[in-house]
Amino acid sequence: LGYSLLLSKALSQFLFVLVENAKLVTRLPRSTDTENLVSGMKHEAPQGHVWVPVPTSDSLLDPQQFFKEGYLNGNTTNATIQRIWKHLNPSSYSGEWKGWAPSGMLGHRVGGKTLGIVGFGRIGEAVAVRARAFGMTILYNKRHRLPASIEDELGIVFEPDLDRLVAKSDIVTLHCPLTPETNKLMNRARIGMMRPDAYLINSSRGELVDEDALIEALTRGKIAGAGLDVYTHEPAIDSRFLSIPNVVLLPHLGSATFEGREASGEKVIANIRIFADGHRPPDQVLDGWA
Repeated sequence: LGYSLLLSKALSQFLFVLVENAKLVTRLPRSTDTENLVSGMKHEAPQGHVWVPVPTSDSLLDPQQFFKEGYLNGNTTNATIQRIWKHLNPSSYSGEWKGWAPSGMLGHRVGGKTLGIVGFGRIGEAVAVRARAFGMTILYNKRHRLPASIEDELGIVFEPDLDRLVAKSDIVTLHCPLTPETNKLMNRARIGMMRPDAYLINSSRGELVDEDALIEALTRGKIAGAGLDVYTHEPAIDSRFLSIPNVVLLPHLGSATFEGREASGEKVIANIRIFADGHRPPDQVLDGWA
């Protein structure tokens, strides 16, 4: 017996009961609630349960870009970098644009700037590949350094000290999972280490950032701006963000492409079929295979 789950917070406790007799559990899409369920299953699930995730890095960072409700969708992190760095302005939609001017809506080119990637799994690596095409210097931080051959191939530099990475970077982008150790990873002290012309991007988990500290830094000019696709209490967004002009707010649409959703569904089906045929699912993340 197996289940494929589209989760909401209200279902979380119920699902602990639901999966008691399941041998295979898959989930679509990735969310904080499903990760909490995974954590619980590690302690509560009987032997033999298999938890299968659905990778979404291609959807999060698909190079094709298109407009959705006035925002760039697809390639979320890199598009957000472009949006906050170039000060993209909705005036062309509102009819307020008065024409080209030498000093109008100026921003900065990203080429030659330093990008600090915090967390370097599939998504962090995909961001680096896109950023390299813009001619950026790329620093990365993760628990274990990558082999030198991979660093050379990707054109990245390992920075083991997170504080130094934050201080060196023009743009800091977060791509690490939410754990007790990473909760409020970007706290008041660490945000204070960023340069006043630096930007913070979070398309990972809202709880990685101390939102009170970020709002203070934005409103007091301690950093230049931020781009957020996730929030501490989403779908609720702290209303203070709405009046801050130097922050770009997206409604957790990192993987919101037709192609991405279809690929995720196909991945679920493929894992179920492989499991039903008596083989180990290729995307299994929990032990329990007998």
